[in-house]
Amino acid sequence: MLTTKSNSYTFQKDGVWYFSRRVPADLRRHYRTGRIAYSLRTKSIRDRFKVAYKHSKR
Repeated sequence: MLTTKSNSYTFQKDGVWYFSRRVPADLRRHYRTGRIAYSLRTKSIRDRFKVAYKHSKR
């Protein structure tokens, strides 16, 4: 399994880009891990920037 890290909140695994963020300290008791990661459903670098920017503003 090949993983490529591009910046602090996106990474690529098996050709698909993922978005990842740390869980804030005051909410960690509600989550099993300290990070939330999910697929951006794209293999395109250009689309990754657009989608990741949108998700980072949530």
